[in-house]
Amino acid sequence: MKVKIWPAKGALEGTVTAPPSKSYTHRYLACALLAKGESRLRNPSMCTDAVASLRACKSLGATIKKRCGELVLKSVGSLKKPRDVINCGGSGATLRFFTAISSLAPGLVVLTGNKSLKRRPMAPLIASLRRLGVECYALGSNDTPPIVVFGGGVDGGCTSVEGDVSSQFVSALMMALVKARRPSRMEISGALESKGYVEMTIKVLREFGGRVEASEDFKVFEIEAPQELIPVVAEVPGDYSIAAFFAVAGAIVEGSRVRIEGLAKDDVQPEREFVSVLEEAGAKVFVGPNRLEIEGSSDLSGFKFNAKDNPDLVPPLLALASFCEGETVIEGCSRLRFKESNRLESLPTELKRVGVDVRVKGDSIVVRGRRKVEGGIVSSWMDHRVAMSLALVGLRSEQGLVIEGFEAVSKSHPGFARDLAKLGVVVDVVG
Repeated sequence: MKVKIWPAKGALEGTVTAPPSKSYTHRYLACALLAKGESRLRNPSMCTDAVASLRACKSLGATIKKRCGELVLKSVGSLKKPRDVINCGGSGATLRFFTAISSLAPGLVVLTGNKSLKRRPMAPLIASLRRLGVECYALGSNDTPPIVVFGGGVDGGCTSVEGDVSSQFVSALMMALVKARRPSRMEISGALESKGYVEMTIKVLREFGGRVEASEDFKVFEIEAPQELIPVVAEVPGDYSIAAFFAVAGAIVEGSRVRIEGLAKDDVQPEREFVSVLEEAGAKVFVGPNRLEIEGSSDLSGFKFNAKDNPDLVPPLLALASFCEGETVIEGCSRLRFKESNRLESLPTELKRVGVDVRVKGDSIVVRGRRKVEGGIVSSWMDHRVAMSLALVGLRSEQGLVIEGFEAVSKSHPGFARDLAKLGVVVDVVG
């Protein structure tokens, strides 16, 4: 799909509701599968990534229905052997969470996904599971999917996992270990990046009655086992990582007044940090109990940001940096190489194509902003956050921006174009 984002002819104005968090949805679904009884989720994400986790839950024995605006997942608290391969689509969280959880199923489980997912590193998780008595293998080169897990349960005990590749490994192990045969101790080697996502996993597990203790520095986790999780009724909060795109859209168009609702003020989502970055750049941001309000500015300045704890903020912040006076430096970008695309390549390549002064220096991205960019034709690289980032750049382009592969946004927010239109952005399908 080719979509054209036309330059903003005036200030953006309006209200959007942040879509439900797919990160929370993945975790609620996984824990509901492990809990005996009927869990009800209000406002779950139904993006393609979340649907991949729904499929995995069904494959492993859950029954799922939609009822009165809720997603109802019923589980017997133990897993069944899948009848077929579990297709995780392009969802890294689904692949990693359900690789660990599949160790609890009887028999053999095979997990795979699309071309992008088959680039995702899995070696640290596989090594950690083996230390816990699980037989599992990666069939792809360099320990990438497809993944084969021989189920039958997890012994528990002591294990370790690298913390600087993906926090999803830590979360995946934690969820599986509550059902291990004996208590476990998990140690983190190296620095734990994206700590906020591990906090999110602990928060959700505790809602299901799970007992997990973390050391003050989040280097050691003690997990009691075996545990009986209890079903919950929960509402999925709004997604800060998607809200960041709408906030940046409001910030870069002078005179705009954009309101984003559905965001819990004190949530543990690490992407909340975008609020501080916008303020540092010179945008006006009002934080309410369940909303954000952003006013656009013609006087934005370059900023510094370290992305090691929230790499998903890099795409919207690169769009912001493109229109900030002076130099912006975004550090700690190494994990961008293992996203839906290699974002250390895809984002700079497409931004340069439309006239943005951007360069990569090691694990940092440096941008020298300007008032406008040229516009033209760009590619999403079939990466949802690349497509969204380029859409923002199109708002301040001279000719508008045609984005090829725009349908990639469905991975996290199928309604992205519709919400842009609510703010006054002109979006046309051109092919």
